[in-house]
Amino acid sequence: MAGLATPTRRSVGHRVGRGRARLLIAVLGAGAVISIASPAAAHPLGNFTINQHLGIEVVGDELSLEYVVDMAEIPAFTEIRKMANGDELDDLAADSCPRLMAGLSVTLDEEPLDVAGMGAAASTPPGDAGVPTLRIECRFASSVGPGWLRVENHNYPERLGWREITVTSSGTAISTDLPATSPSGVLTSYPDDETPLDVRTAIVE
Repeated sequence: MAGLATPTRRSVGHRVGRGRARLLIAVLGAGAVISIASPAAAHPLGNFTINQHLGIEVVGDELSLEYVVDMAEIPAFTEIRKMANGDELDDLAADSCPRLMAGLSVTLDEEPLDVAGMGAAASTPPGDAGVPTLRIECRFASSVGPGWLRVENHNYPERLGWREITVTSSGTAISTDLPATSPSGVLTSYPDDETPLDVRTAIVE
């Protein structure tokens, strides 16, 4: 599918070889019309945002998902104050990743894929004025074959924030307009000259 010209939707084609199998990624977004009145800070949409990265990787018949949440200072405070001490970060990650996985819909030919958790971590990087933020990193994996693969991110649907999807592959041929690398450094360095992304869905054939 060719990329659409409208600022609120992106539709991108991918070709992935397993025999003559093709990957077609169609990404829908609705945030390209958001403007920023002041210079971008650590979080380009403000200290109340929840920002998300979804990295899709196809290696042969294996699908890997890297899902990262970067909570700015205000939502991070809400989560962090639930913990008695920093030693509970591991527990927070272990509890959060299954819940976040439940917010990701992953189907092949409209049938749900069996996606397993492969790792979870949490940290509290300093934000503005040293106030902690919260970063949750989750990894998931599944087997995948030819067909229509659809990945949807339904987490924090009403929360303002940066949302991005990247696609990589190994051992297969890919044709895509999606970036192979994160434009925000996986939510560590947001571009100050780019309209915030709001990409929530990937469709793969």
